[in-house]
Amino acid sequence: FILVSEWGKPARAVWTGFDCDFLLHSYHPAYTSLFRHEEGRNVTREYIGNSYFDKAGKGDIRIFLEHFFSEYEKIGEDGAIGLITGNHDLPRIGYGRTQEEMKVAMTFILTMPGVPFVYYGDEIGMDFAKDVPSKEGGYIRTGARTPMQWKAGKNHGFSHSDTPYLPTDAKPDAPTVEQQLSDEKSLLNLVRTLVKLRVENPEFSQASTMNVLAEGYPFVYERVVGDKKFLIALNPADRECSVAIPSAIKTVVAHNVSVDNQHLQMGGISCFVAEIARRKRPESFC
Repeated sequence: FILVSEWGKPARAVWTGFDCDFLLHSYHPAYTSLFRHEEGRNVTREYIGNSYFDKAGKGDIRIFLEHFFSEYEKIGEDGAIGLITGNHDLPRIGYGRTQEEMKVAMTFILTMPGVPFVYYGDEIGMDFAKDVPSKEGGYIRTGARTPMQWKAGKNHGFSHSDTPYLPTDAKPDAPTVEQQLSDEKSLLNLVRTLVKLRVENPEFSQASTMNVLAEGYPFVYERVVGDKKFLIALNPADRECSVAIPSAIKTVVAHNVSVDNQHLQMGGISCFVAEIARRKRPESFC
């Protein structure tokens, strides 16, 4: 088991004995700058700007990286940073985002150092319910607390009640687990692929190294252990870009991209994860 705090100050929390602490929307704009920098997506007016993970492509990943690596280096091997998709206090990460945008955001969450936390429903891209009545002091936060959407039908399979405590999403295209399980290209199946990748490869463990290769659009980085590495390229912006990549790769995730020799062409709102093949030792001749 691990002991997790909710302080929003990972280095301090680990120093006092916790194993992990979340980066949160309070104390520093780093986490907010990723997904909730715009007014409406934010729960306060303290940090307002442009989210990096937004198709407008006006954000700045460096706001997050500077703070993240500062906390990461202070913690060392003593604990971990928890990187969350959201929680019961925040508008859902899916608010104002398409399923395609969510694929890029979830690829980031699940390939970064630390411990990823997926708030229920975010793995299928559930929306934030703006107009539901407040329950038990939830106020604006109530919209992030609606029931899990399992399947089509009454209350999306969560309850048979005619008067549920909170409603589910009434939109005809509201995502459900049942629908996404049957679609191999769905957000849920991408999340399952990335979780499996993370579990099976030490390059995504706490003991690995992260090398940042590009800090704009796209954001490109490596996760490395010894001579093994994975390359991750993310382009949340709705415009094309390109990345030079090694020729010997094994693609794991390729959403809206094309690979040609040592060139990765990324379409608008795209993501890519690949294992970089180990270099073969040169043959010796006598």
